Amino acid sequence: MEALGEDGKDDLRQSQRAWIKLASSDMELESHIYGNEIVENAQKHENRLFRICERANLLEKYLDTVEL
Repeated sequence: MEALGEDGKDDLRQSQRAWIKLASSDMELESHIYGNEIVENAQKHENRLFRICERANLLEKYLDTVEL
């Protein structure tokens, strides 16, 4: 985060907060779609894991770019 400067840090924080809000909204929607049975619950958690991995990959790309 040091390489981003103050404005970049604020933007990153806002972006992460927005992503968390979106991911939470997706989980709420999936609760209505898939229900709360064990099998359906597994699908929700698999989707959550994929979202987290996608976000981590994106943040890693950002880090690689900033470190150049």
